[in-house]
Amino acid sequence: MLGTQKARERRFHHGDVCPRCQSARVQRWGRERTGIQRYRCFPCARTFNDLTRTAMAGTHMPEKWRAFADSMRDGLSTRRAAARGDTNHKTVWRWRHKVMAFLTPTESPLLGGIVEADETYFRRNFKGSKPVGRRPRRRGTKNGSRRGLGKDKVPVVVARARVGDTRAIVLPGTSNTAALTAVFRPMLSPGTTLSTDGSSAMRLAAQAVGVKHVALVMARNQRKRGIYHVQTVNSYQGRLKS
Repeated sequence: MLGTQKARERRFHHGDVCPRCQSARVQRWGRERTGIQRYRCFPCARTFNDLTRTAMAGTHMPEKWRAFADSMRDGLSTRRAAARGDTNHKTVWRWRHKVMAFLTPTESPLLGGIVEADETYFRRNFKGSKPVGRRPRRRGTKNGSRRGLGKDKVPVVVARARVGDTRAIVLPGTSNTAALTAVFRPMLSPGTTLSTDGSSAMRLAAQAVGVKHVALVMARNQRKRGIYHVQTVNSYQGRLKS
């Protein structure tokens, strides 16, 4: 059953505990109509199952979750996803909004240690409106501007800590020192070492935030300085674009 086993492993990775009061005095309490195990907590007398407080809590038809998850991954519309999974499109719509609400980012811990940062650019989407700064073109055509920032590109700053935490922030305008400082200030913890490709805007933003900056001179083909490099963030950017 999709997700149920993983949800159980994540919930009980510290042992069988109640998700409400964190008590370890729980016992099995029958099964749901869908076959999902239910539990009861002795101290608070509340019951819960393996999916309580997850994105799929309160939903039914677990046998159709796999097709639903694949449809979300493939970016299908609700009606096409409903057709693929033989489900009513209103049900798919409700499931999708439950998942999206669950994935809404909350306040994240600061990045620390060695943090690699770099900029990448995505083509701006003018779907439903008149393109600004370029002629209309059909979907699937190659980039209309040179590599890097153009009138039809959106800059995105990606910062990735060596421990795996990642932030990807869309800049409202150009990638300059002021914009990068506004991004880094609430993101980096004191004592962080920022490793970049030698951008002057990155260097000045690091100084403004008060963190150490290590620049790699790409013009000299300097890909690494000791333990400092930007290969981790560049690899992530490649996966993000693909």
